[in-house]
Amino acid sequence: MRNRTICILSIFLLSIICLSCKNELTLERKMINYEEHKHKRWKHTIDSTLEGNFTDSGYREILVFFNLVLKNDTVKLNESKLFIVDKNEKILSEYDLFYYNYIVDDRNFIKEIDKFDIAFNNAVITDFNKNGKLELIYFAGEGSVFTFYIEEFKNGKFQHICQTYDGDLNIPGLYNFDLTHFDFETKSLYLSDRESPEKIKLTWNPETEFYEKEILQK
Repeated sequence: MRNRTICILSIFLLSIICLSCKNELTLERKMINYEEHKHKRWKHTIDSTLEGNFTDSGYREILVFFNLVLKNDTVKLNESKLFIVDKNEKILSEYDLFYYNYIVDDRNFIKEIDKFDIAFNNAVITDFNKNGKLELIYFAGEGSVFTFYIEEFKNGKFQHICQTYDGDLNIPGLYNFDLTHFDFETKSLYLSDRESPEKIKLTWNPETEFYEKEILQK
């Protein structure tokens, strides 16, 4: 009888442990639940993730690219979020990114080439300006418009950090430019207009914390 009682007790305890394991959510599931709680009409799946220092939070930082499908419909979207997570995998905060398409990470790739040859609607993530935070350097397109961006976490949010046509820091993007090469020593990026002879250089200024534009050829 005693052995039978011990056996039953052991099975009961094992069942509790197994149930506890099943109820333990993965971090990916927590991030999906976090989004779906806010956007109840959308079903989220994770396409890819990337960890790195984006905000200097001191916590684990995970960049997540979501695929979204509208429930009971066929509408599809993409979005990107940065999650700040503590050592217990509790989500502390979340930030939106302007960039929402697929990513080509490579902090190593960018060091091995002197030409930006990334597929349309992709990005490179690297600390090109050497300020300790990762930047997103990417092209995005809508129809025939081809736009170049540099984005970094600044003043509590992700924002564009390069000057555009008239030097305005508040107007995002450079339209119809190709990024031809990098200069790692001067922290400069060289671009040429796809429809005119115009060539420009964007150089990181640590005082203004922006890539400032210089016209090389009109």
